[in-house]
Amino acid sequence: MSKVKLIEFGVNDYRLPAPKPAKAYIPDWYKKSPMHTDSEKDLKIGSEMRENNKGIKYCMPFLDGLTHGYIAETWCDIQIYRTPTGPEIHWEQEPHIIGTREKNGNNFLPIPAGHLGKHFIWKNQYSIRTPKGYSCLLTHPLNRYDLPFTTMSAIVDSDTFTPPGNYPFYLREDFEGIIPAGTPMFQIIPIKRDDWTSELNKDLFDLGQKRIWKSIAHTGFYKNFLWTKKSFE
Repeated sequence: MSKVKLIEFGVNDYRLPAPKPAKAYIPDWYKKSPMHTDSEKDLKIGSEMRENNKGIKYCMPFLDGLTHGYIAETWCDIQIYRTPTGPEIHWEQEPHIIGTREKNGNNFLPIPAGHLGKHFIWKNQYSIRTPKGYSCLLTHPLNRYDLPFTTMSAIVDSDTFTPPGNYPFYLREDFEGIIPAGTPMFQIIPIKRDDWTSELNKDLFDLGQKRIWKSIAHTGFYKNFLWTKKSFE
């Protein structure tokens, strides 16, 4: 059993919530989604498994994406109004949660489809420290396309760099309303730094096909035989 690693979070203001395990932020739409797309009695036709009857909850890699690492959340309600000159953004609690970044070199960045071109930033109030040899992937909350913004991704060597940094995001152009306190802003995923190389394995695809046939014959094959449980506390 591997030794549990420690990630540390420093908070600029004691009133702010520290990042929490991502498993605490599983969205309601996932919780409410059915195990099967049809009634469970239709799972099999004779001895043949209806693979297309499985709902998203059968996909452990999807759930791993939702629950991997930690989440930094908004610490106040954010009211956004649409105006002819662009969005007006208001919040009441300090410290400031959103800023803007001058274009400069950022005007060459591709803008996500359906988003405003203005470059916003989460004014991050957290320091992060990981053990030696570990970095952090900071990214938009995985699989959370329901959020009215898209946070950009970066990898920070958090074993040597601990000051807070501002994290850029784009706001969806059709959004008007409230982003409530407690909304995930970005996901923090510790990753171990290793040197890698790559090669073509001619047998690997065939092995994968055999695994597919086993998964069709056994419901929950990946979860029961291949999946490794991850722990973030």
